[in-house]
Amino acid sequence: MKPYLLIVVCFSTGCGVRSVRLPEWQAIDGSHADGTVTLAYEQNFRSRLIPRIGQDNEVAKTRCRVWGYNSAEAFGGSTRSCVATPARANAKVPCLIWRFEKRYQCTNHVSDKVQHTPVQYTPMQQQPIQNNITIELSPTNVPQVKTKQTK
Repeated sequence: MKPYLLIVVCFSTGCGVRSVRLPEWQAIDGSHADGTVTLAYEQNFRSRLIPRIGQDNEVAKTRCRVWGYNSAEAFGGSTRSCVATPARANAKVPCLIWRFEKRYQCTNHVSDKVQHTPVQYTPMQQQPIQNNITIELSPTNVPQVKTKQTK
C-alpha cells in the first residue's frame, strides 16, 4: 500500500518539478505602409530565460505575410529598456521588469514581382498640354517648348 501512496503523492504534487514558461516575442507595433514590425517581450529581473531561438523570426514573418510580404529581416539586435523601477530609491536592483524590443523589415512584397512594361515614346512625339503649349520630346530628352499664338 505504501508504494501506491508514494505514487499518488508524486503525481498530485508534480514530484517537485516546476514547469517553466519561456518568454515569447509578441508583435507590439508595425506599419503596413512601411513594411515594418516591432516585436517585444518582457522579463522579470530575477529571470534569466530567453525566448526560443527563431521564434522572433516566425512572428515577424507571420505578420509580414498578412500584409502581402513573403519574408522579414531584422534591423539589428534587440534593445532593452526598463518598464518598471523599484519604489525605493535605495533598492538593490535598478529595474524590476525589462522590455526587449526588436524591429523587422518586411521583404519581397507580392507587388514587387509584377513586371511593369516601360512606356516607350518615339522620337519627336508630341504631347499636347493645356494653354496651347506643346512640348516636343527629342531623342536627347531635352524638352523644347513652343507656344501657339491665337488670333
